[in-house]
Amino acid sequence: MSAAVSIREPLGQRELRLPVTVGGAGADVQVPGSIELPLRIEAIGQQWTARIAGALLHVNGSAQHGPLPLADGDVIRLGDALLTVHPAAGSIDVHHLAGNATVAPLQRQVLPGEEVVAGVREIVAAGDAAVANATPLPARRRRTSARWLALPVLLLVAIAGVLLMLVPVAVHITPAAASVKAQGWLNWRAGDRVFVMPGRRTLDFTHPGYRSQRVTLDVTRELADAAALPITLALLPGVLAVDTHGEAAELLVDGSRAATLPGEAQLEHGAHDVIVRAPHRIDFVTRVDIEGGGRRQSLDVRLQPASGWLLLDTVPAAARISVDGEFRGTAPLKLELDSGLRSLSIVAGRRGWSSQIAIIAGQTLDLGRIDLALPAPAVLRAAAAPEAGAETTAAAVASAVEPPKPPTPRVQSALLGTLRLLPAGMYLQGSERREQGRRANEVQRMVTLTRAFYLAETEVSNAQFHAFRSAHAAGAAMEKSLDLDNQAVSNLGWNDAVEFCNWLSLREGLPAAYERREGRWQLVQPVNQGYRLPTEAEWEYAARYVDGQRWQRYAWGDVLPPPPAAANLAGQESLPTRPGPDVRLAAALPAYRDEHAVIAPVGGYARSPAGFFDLGGNVSEWMHDVYASLPEAAPVTDPMGPAADGPHAIRGPNWRTAAIAELRLAWRDRATEPAQTIGFRVARYAGVEP
Repeated sequence: MSAAVSIREPLGQRELRLPVTVGGAGADVQVPGSIELPLRIEAIGQQWTARIAGALLHVNGSAQHGPLPLADGDVIRLGDALLTVHPAAGSIDVHHLAGNATVAPLQRQVLPGEEVVAGVREIVAAGDAAVANATPLPARRRRTSARWLALPVLLLVAIAGVLLMLVPVAVHITPAAASVKAQGWLNWRAGDRVFVMPGRRTLDFTHPGYRSQRVTLDVTRELADAAALPITLALLPGVLAVDTHGEAAELLVDGSRAATLPGEAQLEHGAHDVIVRAPHRIDFVTRVDIEGGGRRQSLDVRLQPASGWLLLDTVPAAARISVDGEFRGTAPLKLELDSGLRSLSIVAGRRGWSSQIAIIAGQTLDLGRIDLALPAPAVLRAAAAPEAGAETTAAAVASAVEPPKPPTPRVQSALLGTLRLLPAGMYLQGSERREQGRRANEVQRMVTLTRAFYLAETEVSNAQFHAFRSAHAAGAAMEKSLDLDNQAVSNLGWNDAVEFCNWLSLREGLPAAYERREGRWQLVQPVNQGYRLPTEAEWEYAARYVDGQRWQRYAWGDVLPPPPAAANLAGQESLPTRPGPDVRLAAALPAYRDEHAVIAPVGGYARSPAGFFDLGGNVSEWMHDVYASLPEAAPVTDPMGPAADGPHAIRGPNWRTAAIAELRLAWRDRATEPAQTIGFRVARYAGVEP
């Protein structure tokens, strides 16, 4: 049996049975407006459905294809009418949008700030009431008096009608003292509500020091019951005025060029890393907290010379001195030179001598007296300026070794692929005290590596590690898997990496490099040619190597910001798109993208000058060394870290790295537990081939 349904129309109520058609002429329920096809409402079991053959249904403000299940309170628009269905009560309310009938409200599920279209309730004034016990007046006089008495009543009714038409829209404004102005001749604000006339209205929110905001609403009675509309005004940028005392310079903010100096720049509210840079001057580096809101802040900068001095003499005297290919005079000589590596050439008659020297800002490099009658001294090699306060002498020049030739030999691992040879050599490890972002643990010291070694071109991948331990799982981050075959393996401990190295050695016919002593893994003595983790000294040597005489600060060179897609770092794609556990870790390098939100496939970015991938990103890497917070500053040979047990060192930035300081290849840290940002690559000494 079909279900009974009560139809409540503007002209009365009647009973019908489902299915019911609604539309123009010939429909069970006729409504105004141009309607080509009728709406059919029927019951399938206990479920009501609606459809229009070959046309869209407009239900709750959205257009959808039928048949569409109906819920209690759903509102269907058809022609110039609204139908509110109540399946549970077995009734349909029909509201005409034309004529004098009062229009029922839509469902009250309107989100604040969305445009809402609905009918406007009409205010109908009652007729004039007769005055009881009044003395009869002549007809003309009664009519005149009635008109005058009715005017105040009609005026009050009109005012009341207008006031009743105002809709209180709830707003939650930050800052609370912001002002709001609504479009229209009658509106006001009372606390957290703004009273405005129905219709399409524009609300302007303003406050000194903040960006204005405009919101357009279709104001209906539904907004009176909706949740408060959240309005948050953004602070205007602040103004940073930099006084360089007349010296021309450039301002870099968070690694990007912001202004020429002296001058000023507009900066967003918050903390910013600021660098003032000028030719032949030491970078001025500081952190500035910008108040914002259009407020002006001053920064006083006095740039210091970025030059040092070279002092030398020769035997025989009057030798010709050239620096970077430019003749600078004859010995004895004192020269002021820009800091950094410089090529020095000395010629006396038919004898010549050349070297690279490291000039340190504010210091004098005294080479003493160079005897050109002696055999030509070896070439001085330096990765960067030595530790502040250290002296570079002619003795240091004489004891230096020849630069290694660029690495070209390589070996193949059946599982890992190519390992590249790095020759024995000497370089300056760590960073100088003036380097931007330097940490105290980056002690600068001369390191000599006496043995050539092989280092894997790429980090170990998930597929390669699963060949050893199939059950390993790195998990997921940012709702993305970290266990894809080509991704670098992560979320494993130092012991796991060491055990993989031993397994790989035995798999490829090499001796195991590690053995258990004193309850922990240690290298077999003497150290053999088995696979092992690289030492910190080896890793930094490989990462910073350019050609044996030049050494880079970052994986892409020596300057900031990193070029697009230079390495897998915390780019803008790494920021979470919705709330979750990753929000607390959210950080990104300004204006940088590398197209990988999490760990990338190994070898996906450009090679380093020495031929390696991902030393400047993707995952940080376990080192062989036990971590030392303050290594000795004295020169060392083949360092392998402290002999005691403890947390192990990690090197290299990773896919979550967003701090400028941690992009440097001299950056070092420690870890005790697995992490989704830590993986590894293997090394071994050159010797017996696999």
